[in-house]
Amino acid sequence: CRTYEHPDQLPDGLGHGSVVLLVPGTDESPESAAELLLHTLKQLHHSGSEARLWVLTRRVYEGANLVHAPLFGLARVAAAEHPQL
Repeated sequence: CRTYEHPDQLPDGLGHGSVVLLVPGTDESPESAAELLLHTLKQLHHSGSEARLWVLTRRVYEGANLVHAPLFGLARVAAAEHPQL
């Protein structure tokens, strides 16, 4: 298990069986959290990574976490358009 502060630090060629877990903070703005997810998606896609991306959200269903709410929607769209990620 390795921890990276920014998506640009992800190594190229993450193979099948690798998992990238994105854990956005709750103190970020919704825009910056969505930008982090989008940047991570782009990084994985352009590097040809076979890693799976998981996004940890908290209390989205209750509507109590507005920072993570856009991540839920963006992740659903990404899963539909790029199921390999």
